Amino acid sequence: SKDTKQINDAKVKFKVFMPEMPGMPYMESEEKATLIDGKYKVSINIGGSIMEVKEAVKEDKNSGYKQLLNEKNFLLNTFVNIVSRFGDGIDTIAFSLLVYQITGSTLLVATLYAINGIPNIIFGMVSGVVCKYITDKKIMAICDFGRGACVTLVAVLFITGNLAIWHLYVITFLNSSFESFRGPATTSIIPKILPQEKMEYGMAFMSSGT
Repeated sequence: SKDTKQINDAKVKFKVFMPEMPGMPYMESEEKATLIDGKYKVSINIGGSIMEVKEAVKEDKNSGYKQLLNEKNFLLNTFVNIVSRFGDGIDTIAFSLLVYQITGSTLLVATLYAINGIPNIIFGMVSGVVCKYITDKKIMAICDFGRGACVTLVAVLFITGNLAIWHLYVITFLNSSFESFRGPATTSIIPKILPQEKMEYGMAFMSSGT
């Protein structure tokens, strides 16, 4: 476009990263690129896979994170994820306080945290596969509705005086199970709502925000 011009004397580095997912750690690799036939070329090894990247470098007035301000769907998705993560944190604290209030046992509080991590171990390897057969939006909607229903159930049981410790254990397991499926769906939807040239900034922004 008229706002860009090709650059042939830049010091260029390519950085490729893969966000953390259930059963898979965060990975990244950064290498210096070499100018070949007007394009910068580099080979990057990440997770044992070697990728060759070749790209022309252009100067753009609207570069950096501010280019994300025009991506309304991405900003909305990021905001929803932040709210969801905040809610997860509040749930975990509230449930642990309730367990301690009911039992007075720190061991049973620790058991709650252990139960919270079990679904990631059980479903971590299959949740990504499920996302390939069900649309990301549908998975996210089902998981958000399910977690909302679980928290509402806890509130009703507490108000009516019927809340027992096993209720908190079961609901914690369900909440964490929903999250183990929502996580991959949240990650895989980003390339569908964000142009490729903005992916690096988008993924970094989303990771820092959630």
